[in-house]
Amino acid sequence: MAPVEPIEEIKALTSGLAHDLGAPLRHISAFGQLLQEDVGAAAGGAVAPERHEEWMVYTERIIAAAARAQSLLDDLVARSNALTEAAQPSGPSATITPSRSA
Repeated sequence: MAPVEPIEEIKALTSGLAHDLGAPLRHISAFGQLLQEDVGAAAGGAVAPERHEEWMVYTERIIAAAARAQSLLDDLVARSNALTEAAQPSGPSATITPSRSA
């Protein structure tokens, strides 16, 4: 098995992280939003007012934490893409092939 280039390892790692963590983060955020809707609907008397405010704060924290984690993941993928693009040769020297003289 040939050694994998470090850039390819980084690209594979970030791609895997984006795929494996993206869905759970979306589910956590959706769960927080559902809880927030349920808590909001229970404000009519099923939940004590002091509990209602406390639970709303908790649901906001869940949603905000999932958004921060998604933002970090997006930044990681963007930096990985920038690194792989920077590592690829570009410009005229990258496309010129040496010619053979007869």
